[in-house]
Amino acid sequence: MTTAKNFETKLYEPGQIIMAQGSTGGHLAYIMEGKVEIVRQGAGGATHVVATLGPGDILGEMAILTGQPRNATARAAVLTRIIQICERTLQLGLVNEHIPVLKDMVTQLARRLQEMEAQNREYLVRIEELEREQGRGQ
Repeated sequence: MTTAKNFETKLYEPGQIIMAQGSTGGHLAYIMEGKVEIVRQGAGGATHVVATLGPGDILGEMAILTGQPRNATARAAVLTRIIQICERTLQLGLVNEHIPVLKDMVTQLARRLQEMEAQNREYLVRIEELEREQGRGQ
């Protein structure tokens, strides 16, 4: 396994998409410098910035750990440098025989986060509905 294939440094211009909502995994990203906005498209089509990440943060791990499509879009807010880590490298680290509980623990945490994300999406849909109703009542 060569390091060059497992880790790749990438530079993103402001507004450039790093990972798209609905796409499949394949890699995660470690932010070395810059700022990344996590944007989610709601049921009504509106987009919401749900988080802003910076140096030292990781993104894209949920899709790899759960096998589900990416649940948000990550875009560079400013000039941003990341290290992209391929899925296979992460999997090999998780099955390390010296820490066997790690994979189960991380997978369980990812599932819990998915459940919270689903609940948050429901709340956003309800908020959009209430805003529309309020707009019609005025």
